[in-house]
Amino acid sequence: MSRLSGVICTLAFVLAAAAGEDRSADHPPWTGDWPAAVAAARRQVSVDTDDSGAWLSLGRVLFEQGRPEDLDEALSCLERAVELEPELAAAWFWLGRAGGQAAGGGGVLNRIRLAGKARAAFTRAAELEPDSFQFVYALVQFHLQAPAMVGGDRQKAAALAAGFNPGRPEERALLVAAVRLAGRDFPGPLEQLDQVGPFADRLVAETWLVLAGQLGTALLDRGRWLEAAEVCQRVTGRSPETASGWLGLGRALAGLDHAAEAEAACRQCLALAPDGPLADAANAVLAGLRVEVGE
Repeated sequence: MSRLSGVICTLAFVLAAAAGEDRSADHPPWTGDWPAAVAAARRQVSVDTDDSGAWLSLGRVLFEQGRPEDLDEALSCLERAVELEPELAAAWFWLGRAGGQAAGGGGVLNRIRLAGKARAAFTRAAELEPDSFQFVYALVQFHLQAPAMVGGDRQKAAALAAGFNPGRPEERALLVAAVRLAGRDFPGPLEQLDQVGPFADRLVAETWLVLAGQLGTALLDRGRWLEAAEVCQRVTGRSPETASGWLGLGRALAGLDHAAEAEAACRQCLALAPDGPLADAANAVLAGLRVEVGE
């Protein structure tokens, strides 16, 4: 059961990425006027209590503002939306996200129940709109991250990726990359990521960055410096404003004993993120470089 607790607690982050939202230190979440958004959604529901779209809007905004005390109401709103309109794919998708978030807390049995509901919701969303990369990616990530006892299944994830619309090769490549990354099939993920051309879609761009970042981290953690440097160079080349990419490149170059280049990469990270965890990590790399050269 301890494995279940650990894996389920990661679903909230995974599902945020699946929705095309980068919650990393590079791109913090939107911090707009959530109370006003919630109030507007409540007014919309009050006008027509049988409007599935209104319930979807309220459930989504309650979930997205990120307050734990609103999660139960968000789930109720989204359940009402799919009850009113069972073929409303977006409502099923957000119900899956909210269920995945809720599965990170409470007792083990409740976690199992909510994780199972999240899987069923993602499955339904993908069934209703099988060409939606957003919905299919969420289901793929669930199968990759969740344990078998709540429905996780890597073979299903692989089948979903392989069976995705061949007319959308870049999105299909991202799905396959996610599967190979989860299976530690190196350098398979990079081969797939290289099939994604210049970013024309925000969701594709953000998903590419998430997967490339995860691949770079996995290679760095294994001391595979040259491969990690190749991945991080792709990140900094495509998204030079991504501080974590420069940090990863600095770490990889330090591992390759390319001190001058490593220092330059870390300083670029600090220019983009002068404070916080990324800055602390960059300064640690710089400190190590100075020790090695005897400064």
